[in-house]
Amino acid sequence: MVVGIGRGVLVSAVQQNEDLNEPQKQQAVKAINAFATWAESAQFTDPVLAQKAIGVVCQTARELKFASLDEVRALTFDQALAKGDIAFKGLKQVFELYGLSIDQTLDSVKAVLVSETGDQAKVKVSYTLLATPLEFESEMVRYQGRWYGADGLRKMQKEAAESAVAKAVAPAAKG
Repeated sequence: MVVGIGRGVLVSAVQQNEDLNEPQKQQAVKAINAFATWAESAQFTDPVLAQKAIGVVCQTARELKFASLDEVRALTFDQALAKGDIAFKGLKQVFELYGLSIDQTLDSVKAVLVSETGDQAKVKVSYTLLATPLEFESEMVRYQGRWYGADGLRKMQKEAAESAVAKAVAPAAKG
C-alpha cells in the first residue's frame, strides 16, 4: 500500500513538472513504475537479508573512517570523491541484496546515433531497469568541440547570461 501511494505521489509530481517535456515525463513514469514493481516484491523485512544489509552498512561506515560530521565537512573535493566511491560501493551492495543491480542497469545502456547534421545530433539511448526496457531520444549540440544535451546546454547558457547581467547591474546599483 505504501509503495502504491508513493508511486501515485511521484507520478503526479512528474506530470506537474513544467521543466520536463512529454517524452521525459513518460520516461520518468516508466522508471517510477519499474522501481515500484521492484519495491513491491523486494523482501525488505526478510531477517537474513536485513542482517546482511546491516553488515554491509557497518562495513562501509568502518571503511569511511569518519569520527565526526566535522571531518565530513572538512573534506576537499578529491577526498569527498574518494569517500563517495566507498559509500556508493556499499549502497550498490545493499541494493544487490534486494535484487536491484546498478551494474546490470549500467551495463545494459546502449546509445545509437539517430541523426547528425553539423553541430546537432539526435541519440537514442536504451537500457533495462529492473527487467523493464526503457529508451529515450536526446537532442545533442556540439559546443566548443564537445557534445552536450541541447536542453542542458541552453539552460546553462541562460543561467550564465543571467548571472553576468546580475553582476553587471550590481555595481551600477551601488553607484
